[in-house]
Amino acid sequence: MRAFAFLGTLIAIGGASTPFLILWFRHRALRDRVAAHRTITQDERELLRRHGRTSVVNFVGFWVISLGLIFALSTITVSALAEIVVLGVILAMVVGLVWQHLSTRCPVCGYRLGFQRALGVPARCERCGVSF
Repeated sequence: MRAFAFLGTLIAIGGASTPFLILWFRHRALRDRVAAHRTITQDERELLRRHGRTSVVNFVGFWVISLGLIFALSTITVSALAEIVVLGVILAMVVGLVWQHLSTRCPVCGYRLGFQRALGVPARCERCGVSF
């Protein structure tokens, strides 16, 4: 039971500090605004759109799978190890989704587009101003 309390505390601290870390990284990246020296190609635009669609689909899939696992755990009796495994799977999915979301970069300046939009790809880069 101590492991659950410790893990719960870590999750709470991580969940509470994540928005502040994202804002700090965003403002740090925006210190050095640059002018767009070129427009993006059609292939780059299509890649960004595909990445945005994948981000939305993964987000919806995460909630369906997570809520299904939590509902299954609440309706059937399972061991403590099974609960830890399910929690680990959910946390691994969260880490993967955050990594996938923040990995989208502007093809012109390299700014991480996940810092400026919750889901999908924004209409333009807020660092260099290039339109997508």
